[in-house]
Amino acid sequence: ASDESGRELHHAWLAGFAPAENPTIAFVVMIEYGGAGGGAVAGPVARELLEACVEHGYIARRR
Repeated sequence: ASDESGRELHHAWLAGFAPAENPTIAFVVMIEYGGAGGGAVAGPVARELLEACVEHGYIARRR
């Protein structure tokens, strides 16, 4: 996609799984038109998602 001036628009996304040693969850965070460099934009959302998974007991907090 591109904006009115023809500049290309990028989606920011990040995929992962947790915990690293024995994964029990997999996830993808996609921010529509979030820009290039997905980790910088989607990373904070992924962190919140993983913190919620810990809080609700889906995964253990990393030690």
